[in-house]
Amino acid sequence: MSDTLSATTGLPFDPEHPPTRIYVSGFTYKIVEPRLPRPPVPHTVKCVLKWTGPDSKIANNIFYILCGTGADTTIPTFLTGIGDAVMTAIAASTLFNGVASVWSLSSCTVHDNTGLSSSVGISTHAPIPGLSSAAPLPPQVAVCISWAIGASYRGGKPRWYIPGVPGTAVTTPGGSTMAGTYAANLETVAEFVRANVNSSTVSGFSLSLGTISYQTGHAARPTPLFRPFTGSRVHERLDSQRRRNGKESAVGSVP
Repeated sequence: MSDTLSATTGLPFDPEHPPTRIYVSGFTYKIVEPRLPRPPVPHTVKCVLKWTGPDSKIANNIFYILCGTGADTTIPTFLTGIGDAVMTAIAASTLFNGVASVWSLSSCTVHDNTGLSSSVGISTHAPIPGLSSAAPLPPQVAVCISWAIGASYRGGKPRWYIPGVPGTAVTTPGGSTMAGTYAANLETVAEFVRANVNSSTVSGFSLSLGTISYQTGHAARPTPLFRPFTGSRVHERLDSQRRRNGKESAVGSVP
């Protein structure tokens, strides 16, 4: 578009300050920059925990794993081995004592994140059902595990949202605060899972549970950084990924 054309009738187009919105037939359309592919990170994989619940409801948790130097993450069987290692580590915990029986962790899908392939592996571990007989809260309700990393920054932090929260986990019927014992147990579970995954090996290669920092200062990092999880925290408030309940500071949390 030349600078002699108009973005809107009667208004000149400024090439140095392009419009952020256009108006067509009375409707407003926001103009956004196209998303660029994220750069690859050597020796890393992207993992997706897949949950299934009643009425075909689903929930997913996404995280990353750094593999030992030399690991070939383009091999699907190696990726499947990582998925099985994660499922085994979680199955050995007491997580499912606090998950309603109508929910189950069905699988862990693992994607090569090195940019060298589009390989995917899906765990062969059997689905792991919840063990609580109590009626669950609605599927959009979850308990949030906030993972700690060795960096401080504003913005979204790595989190897992665990579905299938039994109604007995709430201190007051109809409320949004869970029992302190439930939150404390889940925090113990998170630490167990982190240690269990980190002590696992697949084909002789070590695993490290964490996340990847792709941006800094509202700009893309030239070289993304893998940030291992160093701990976890569970807030004593029920959550959802819609995050419409305001800040968590007004609700207590496990120290």
